[in-house]
Amino acid sequence: MNNRIVICGGGLMGLSVAYNLAKRGVKELFLFERNCIGAHNSSRVNTGLFVARKSLNIYNELAATGAFEFNKCGRVYLSSSDESETQARRLLTRLVTDPSSSFQVEAIDCPSEMLARWPMLATEDVKLAVFSPLDATIDVSGLSRILADNCREMGVQIFENCSIKKVLINEESRVYAVDTDEGFIDVMAFVDAAGIDSSLVDVLGLPDADHPVRIAAHPCSFTFLSTDPLPHCQSSSQSQPVFVCMDENTFICPLKTKTICGGFTMEGGDLQALPPAFTNF
Repeated sequence: MNNRIVICGGGLMGLSVAYNLAKRGVKELFLFERNCIGAHNSSRVNTGLFVARKSLNIYNELAATGAFEFNKCGRVYLSSSDESETQARRLLTRLVTDPSSSFQVEAIDCPSEMLARWPMLATEDVKLAVFSPLDATIDVSGLSRILADNCREMGVQIFENCSIKKVLINEESRVYAVDTDEGFIDVMAFVDAAGIDSSLVDVLGLPDADHPVRIAAHPCSFTFLSTDPLPHCQSSSQSQPVFVCMDENTFICPLKTKTICGGFTMEGGDLQALPPAFTNF
């Protein structure tokens, strides 16, 4: 009986799927990454990770080896408009009512209290701050490497610099094989963990070829800036949380050695062309 499972994508998601399946006893696991494991990750941009309970337990277990950085510094969501305040309160409700949650989420609606706790902030126009203490900064590249090493030890076959070109489906709309750079593989199941490139994987044999498989992934380009550390962070013995401005789609990660800030725009644009009057900035 064919029990092979093929995973497309060697990022954090694909490796996590392979790791958990291998721990559950799946023997024939194949993971394909068109580049190198962790090739598209950068420790510079790993400024925050909203962690679920099971993921948190796994990361704590792996971090005990000291092979990658995992800092539970928390994250503060800042809202300055009615719309973002509504979003923040929905997030607060979800965190508070999570049955697996054992930590205290805080909601602060007093600008003076916010300023007292985080002196680097300008809080005059902030309506609500939601502090989630178990959010973390994480070295995704390091985590990817240790996940890959653990997967290999458990028998997962990882193919780097090898793409999946086609996914073949039978008359019952079930995947039966994949076509890779190394040839065809008969499979029982196929996992598309290629991230924003998921929709680029060709799926042959669909009833309606004019309507390809739609993947719930929206590509977003972040812009990052690394600069000098904030004075308060240099003198503080405690790590500071990551601050997220929900209205501006920006964040700031104050560290002792540097400050990382960045964000994205909701409207797309031509990334190859300079913006108007670029020299004025």
